[in-house]
Amino acid sequence: MKHNPYHLIRPWLFARSTEDPEVAHETALRYLQRLEASPRLMAVLRKRLAASDKKLAQNLMGLHFAGPIGLAAGFLKNLDGMQGMAALGPGFIEGGTVTALEQTGRPRPRIWRQPRYGTLVNCMGFPNNG
Repeated sequence: MKHNPYHLIRPWLFARSTEDPEVAHETALRYLQRLEASPRLMAVLRKRLAASDKKLAQNLMGLHFAGPIGLAAGFLKNLDGMQGMAALGPGFIEGGTVTALEQTGRPRPRIWRQPRYGTLVNCMGFPNNG
């Protein structure tokens, strides 16, 4: 039986960052990096959370995706936490955005929650180490 940590992790992250949603993003990245320090835990999570039903797999434009749901660019700004995120089972991960030169992005606040719709508005720009 597969377990979905989303319902446990999301409320915890949101409770820890009631004033600034960007804090939830930073907290998640720190925990992904900590997860990477434990290859054994990553292997357990990958086994339990990865898409395993072959009906979910997709082959598009010569690429194979294990599942239809993935992570778009923008969350892993400097590719930090990439392996930790992969252990959580998305069908694909698009890392970055990374630019040639370091950028600070737009001034805070630059992420707004829309609780009515269960969404976020991201106006971060491209903050990254270059």
